[in-house]
Amino acid sequence: MTKPGFEGEVGRRRGAGAANGGGVAHVVRRLVPWLIGVGVVARAISLLGNRSLWLDESMIALNIQRRSFLELVGTLDFNQVAPLGFLWLEKLAVLALGVDELALRLWPYVAGVATLFFVDTVAKRLLTAPGRLFCVGLTAVSGSLIYYASEVKQYAFDVAIAALLLMVGLAFAEPDRAGRRWLVPTIVGVVAVWFSHPVIFVLPGVLLYLRLAPGERSPRLGPLAVAALSWGASFVAAFFLTARGASQNPVMARFWSEGFMPLPTDATSLRWYVDAASGWIRNTIDFAETDSGLHGVAIGIGFALAAVGTARLVARDRRVLALVATPIACALLASALRLYPFEGRLILFLVPSTVLLMGYGLEALVGRRDRRTIAPGALGVASAAMVVFAAAWVSLAWCRAPVREELRPVLEQVSASLAPGDVVYLHSGAQHAALFYEQTCEPCRFDGAPAVRGGFPLEGEPAIRDEVARLPAASRLWTIFAHEWWGYGDIERDRLVARLTELAGPPDSVTAPGAEAYRFDFTAVETADRSLVPPAPDLVERADLALRGRLGEAAAHAEAIAYEARADGSTDAAYWFALRPAYEVLYATGDARRALARADSVLERWPFDRALGEGGLALADFYARAGQADRGRAFADAWLAARTIERPHAPLERAEALLSLAMGEPTGAIARLRVLGARGDGCDACADFDLAVAEEALGNLDAAIEAYESYLAAPSPTEPSIVSYATPYALRRLAELLERRGRRVDRATADPAVDLRRAIELYERLAELWSDPDPELRPIVTELTERASGLREEADRSDR
Repeated sequence: MTKPGFEGEVGRRRGAGAANGGGVAHVVRRLVPWLIGVGVVARAISLLGNRSLWLDESMIALNIQRRSFLELVGTLDFNQVAPLGFLWLEKLAVLALGVDELALRLWPYVAGVATLFFVDTVAKRLLTAPGRLFCVGLTAVSGSLIYYASEVKQYAFDVAIAALLLMVGLAFAEPDRAGRRWLVPTIVGVVAVWFSHPVIFVLPGVLLYLRLAPGERSPRLGPLAVAALSWGASFVAAFFLTARGASQNPVMARFWSEGFMPLPTDATSLRWYVDAASGWIRNTIDFAETDSGLHGVAIGIGFALAAVGTARLVARDRRVLALVATPIACALLASALRLYPFEGRLILFLVPSTVLLMGYGLEALVGRRDRRTIAPGALGVASAAMVVFAAAWVSLAWCRAPVREELRPVLEQVSASLAPGDVVYLHSGAQHAALFYEQTCEPCRFDGAPAVRGGFPLEGEPAIRDEVARLPAASRLWTIFAHEWWGYGDIERDRLVARLTELAGPPDSVTAPGAEAYRFDFTAVETADRSLVPPAPDLVERADLALRGRLGEAAAHAEAIAYEARADGSTDAAYWFALRPAYEVLYATGDARRALARADSVLERWPFDRALGEGGLALADFYARAGQADRGRAFADAWLAARTIERPHAPLERAEALLSLAMGEPTGAIARLRVLGARGDGCDACADFDLAVAEEALGNLDAAIEAYESYLAAPSPTEPSIVSYATPYALRRLAELLERRGRRVDRATADPAVDLRRAIELYERLAELWSDPDPELRPIVTELTERASGLREEADRSDR
């Protein structure tokens, strides 16, 4: 005897299923396991293809590899964001199986397979046989779902957990479980948000579905309020521990800015709605990078099916509509409020809801009881077949060649071909994956060969010339490229290769899908011309003048170089050199007012232009160092607003660190600078010097001493690539810190004379360097000489 009163769509579906125990329902029951098997195999083929990690995967993999479980809590490096549960599962996998591609992709694969079973369970409860067959078939062959089931990212978890929550909502609305149907969804929701951030948009639909149960089976508001509050509290905790940094990250905000819903005020804003609808359906049907007429038609059909399915639910079962459509509505609302982008892989979690709406649309056509024509049913079947075929076509191609950026084989070939004297240049798009494989792949290492990390972005020919100019001399130079950076990569690669070809002739190449390396041979070039970076005499002379305390002459040289650079079209170099005297005054004399006056005079002559490249960051950098954080922040924000920059970007990271320091947040500055130094981006000594200042501000005496020592141990400070303006300051501050530590050290365990004599050496070194300085520096030299003399007497007494 059946239990009475179970009205609604679920009950009707079960009745229809029982009435059709044979026929179509019987065929579907036999076909569904095969379709699930196809999905499992397709995902396994993609996984076992063992493609190289591409840029985003390598960024998240480096975080997982380098950090402990506790260190994975908080803001991740490289602008990455992922839920803590996902990160911890990944950490467990690499600890158990080793750090490689298969171990990192194991959990996404498990989530991808689980999605198939969750979607089938939901479709079986809500849809009749044709709708269920369509939903499972589309989920099985969806190119997006197959791809993300083998990517080291959390998006497969987003889909699986969204489908799981729909299944839980349905399962615990049964009348025989009424007494506890709110408890299990509460617990599942509390845990789910730690494994997927966007499923917070799915939970309101589950809540509405439970609340809208007909009659006496509707649970009381109290338990549902407890559930909602528990979900909210858990999400807030998960968000603040793992995702808060992303919400405050200007790079992430700019990257996803097109995903925020605008007001429909003009043709451009209306276009957003068309693109958003297309992207929403595209996520379900195929991999987002597919673009063909077939898929355009399939996307249109898919949208039509979803629209028809929505209309059917509005008319027949608004309770199921609330469960299925609320996640989509919540995601759109969050987009309108600029809280969450409605774009790309970030809305992949909507796939279970979308396939269900399409399934209802198919049923609306196939289930019409008009005996005079079979046209609606035929149209529905043809539409469903077209959508599934389009998805399967993409998936077949992807499974045949599961590649994206095959950098690993390129690195292996370069490593096997390295010879003494070779230098490796890593373009910005190849750096993260190369760093990952350097640490995890023995045949990929550049043992003994210097590796230079490229800057980003290289906008314009002057930037390309500067990039080539900073490369060290080499018998042979390997340049390695991967990832296009949304169009930058191809342009930068072609320009760099063309410039190096001018110097060394046509290169040999090693290529793989999405990655390549070029070898330039300089052995046949005359020795005088072989060096890629012969320092310009005027730059060396200028740096030497500044080091010796001849600030006036150094400033005159800087002005001449700046005007010459500006005339050549290199605005970046012009700003850097025009501001250099202000840096030197600040660090040599400590006279912030005079240094600021110099910087302001540069702005008077050359007003700030948002189109500036690195020169814009030079302004933010200087004003942060001079203690004017507000002005520095304004320059950084204005510069950032004019471009889309993807970290790692060394000048931007350094400017942000200095701004943090100027705002009294040395801890944040130290964290940024340590990452910057670990990456070796551009100027290691720059990071060491700034780290020393930050550690000193935090009161970490030993750490500051170590960082100053590291800075001064860098290559000759007369090289233009080193921040030579800071060398006198570093000598003086290091001596003062050593003097302080020498006086505080415990005589029972250490000899204070060691630090004192080192301080004497540094004072004397600076006095010797400033043997003939500008008049304003001579009193400082006198003071240093007297201090060294007094310390020597103190050290002698300590020795006795």
